Amino acid sequence: MTDGYLHQCKSCRNECVKKHRQKPEVKLRRKLEKQNPEVKKRYKKTEKGRIANARYKPPKEKMAAKNAINYALRTGKIARQPCFLCGEKAQAHHSSYAPDMRLDVTWLCQDHHNQLHIEHENKKSWVNT
Repeated sequence: MTDGYLHQCKSCRNECVKKHRQKPEVKLRRKLEKQNPEVKKRYKKTEKGRIANARYKPPKEKMAAKNAINYALRTGKIARQPCFLCGEKAQAHHSSYAPDMRLDVTWLCQDHHNQLHIEHENKKSWVNT
């Protein structure tokens, strides 16, 4: 709904979904979708599909910086350091995602990394826990 809420509680909504999925035409459609992966490809080509797909992609410059650090760690170009502030196991924090700054990182533990992002950008870092 426009206010962000459904007109049903969760248990009632779950019952409606179960009943809907038991209908023969819905079962057939779901079976055909599983057999035909082209359906997903067609959806991604529509405007709605492109918008939905873009919502889940992290920015390219962030991913390039993350991949550069991972490659440098794997090849031994740089070594993982302890947290700059407390000495715990650390993550790489990029002050800039510019191509020439990709390997210029500050090593921070997850708590300090999140604190820094909250202070500067008002959001948590996107690194998995």
